[in-house]
Order: sequence, then C-alpha cells, then structure tokens
Amino acid sequence: MSGVIGNATYDLVKSVIKKIIEKAKSEGANEIADKYDSDEKIEILIIKINEYVNFPEKIHPEVLRGIKEEERVDDYMYGFSEIMEIKGNKKIPPEEVEKKIKKIKDRKSKAKSIDEKIFAHFWDNHKK
Repeated sequence: MSGVIGNATYDLVKSVIKKIIEKAKSEGANEIADKYDSDEKIEILIIKINEYVNFPEKIHPEVLRGIKEEERVDDYMYGFSEIMEIKGNKKIPPEEVEKKIKKIKDRKSKAKSIDEKIFAHFWDNHKK
C-alpha cells in the first residue's frame, strides 16, 4: 500500500513541478523552462530536493550557504514588506500596529516550524 501511495505522491509532485515550469515559461522565465525540459531533468531536480531536505550534509557547503542566505533574505523581505504596509497605515493606532507586527513575527516562526515538521519525511517513500 505504501508503494502505491508513494508512487501517486511522486507523480503528483512531478505534475506540480511541470505546472510551475509551464507557468514560468508563460511568464517569460525561459531559462527555468529550458533547464527542466524533460522528465529526466525533473527527476534529477526531485532527487536534489530530497537531498536538501533529508541529507543537507551531502550538499556542497557553498551551495548550502547560498540556499540558506536566500531563505533568510526571503523571510526578511516578506516580513518587512508586511510590517511596512501596517506601519504606513495611519488608520491603525500605534498599539495595534505593535500587536499586528508581533502576530506577523509569531506566524512566520510558527509557519517555518510547521513546514519543517510536515515535510521532514515527505520524500522517505520516494527514494529510488
């Protein structure tokens, strides 16, 4: 039974990746679409994602550092833009602004820990 579920999940992930690639191509991001233009290349991407999630020690330190830097920048910019939008809204009283900022920060930290828990073993049944 777990093999059937694993295969179905693998096919779903592959399908989602293909849709992302199609969207990238339709939006002019041809370098992404060209890089993953075959099932074999998509399978390599899935293997690399698996290694990143389950075996980060196998990833070259420079690559891992670059990924972590991108994640930090993304987290910072996402939270920063939300906070600036709230702070720029003169209709919200200052004490309410602080409450909203705290909620954003709490949500971000909870979301990250939830994601890590949910996806920690996501690829376990997808190894070849």
